[in-house]
Amino acid sequence: MKDLAKFKPSGASKFNLAEYTNFMGRFLTLTTNAGIGVVHYEQTDIDRMTQLRGLLVDNFKRNMAAAETASLQELEALRDEIGRIIIDSVKAGQSMALPAIAEASKALWHVLQPYNGFYALPNMQETTAIEGMLMDLSRGDCPTHLATLGLTDYVAQLADAISFSCHYSTGSRTRGYSPFGLRVLTDAFEW
Repeated sequence: MKDLAKFKPSGASKFNLAEYTNFMGRFLTLTTNAGIGVVHYEQTDIDRMTQLRGLLVDNFKRNMAAAETASLQELEALRDEIGRIIIDSVKAGQSMALPAIAEASKALWHVLQPYNGFYALPNMQETTAIEGMLMDLSRGDCPTHLATLGLTDYVAQLADAISFSCHYSTGSRTRGYSPFGLRVLTDAFEW
């Protein structure tokens, strides 16, 4: 005769999303280690629980996206500020008395003029404009002119900001279930 494990009510309905996901993970680990017969669930139920837990983890990550959105808004403000510094410095440098600065500014202005005001574009268009600007600034004599004006560090910061924001814009997440809908599905297992 087998020993049967009888679980007391877990109170899982009181858990928040992170606690519930953690609880499901521990339960599934227990079933893996102790064996399915101990917990009175069929393998199909365990497979479905595993699938639903994956969806819950994804929903939890989506809820964390609010914090990511705030950091992306700060990043966008930083991109705008750095872009303004670069363009305004090049504009102002054209009228400088020092010939090296004036010549470098005039040469760079021909490259930057199409990008003037890019910071007023919607986010995706702004990102595309910045990528194009960075590509143009890496060609020909532009790196030398940027060094003359002392803008090399600003261009590097702008490139870092772009690579960081592109990392988030290309990420993908599984969609389709709300956290509430997943809880309804998982609560059907009567923990």
